[in-house]
Order: sequence, then C-alpha cells, then structure tokens
Amino acid sequence: MSREEFLSEKKQLEEERERLERSRQELEELISGEKEILLKKNIPVEQMMEHLGYEKLTEEMLEKYVAWIYVYDDGWAKIKYK
Repeated sequence: MSREEFLSEKKQLEEERERLERSRQELEELISGEKEILLKKNIPVEQMMEHLGYEKLTEEMLEKYVAWIYVYDDGWAKIKYK
C-alpha cells in the first residue's frame, strides 16, 4: 500500500468515524428527550425500556398498564391506563 493510498483510506475512515459519532450523539439526544417526556408523564423509564421494541400489546403489558379498553362501533378505542 502506498503512502497516498494509506492517507486516502485513513481520511475515509476518519470521516466515517465522525459520521458515526454524530449519529450516536443524535440518538443519545433522542433517547434523552424521550426519557424527559416519560418522566413528565410520571412513567418510570425502566418500565418503558423493558417493553421497547414490542410492536403489539402483550397480555403481560395489558395486565400491568391498562385498567380498561372501550371499543366504539366505528372502530375507535378509548384506553384507561392504570
């Protein structure tokens, strides 16, 4: 590998590292913002993080967080959380 090739590869890797670092910082800011929202709503962050990634309501989540659900004739639903 020539010096020019090495320097070119090094520059590309440094640019990629900087891009990844910016992405990491953006994600940390998003997570921090979401945690603030949950805290304002008095929802323990640990509980929400436990269920992060679920696309559907599980029976366990239903029993733990939902008091009742009313489904209207037109398909709308009203949910009362515990």
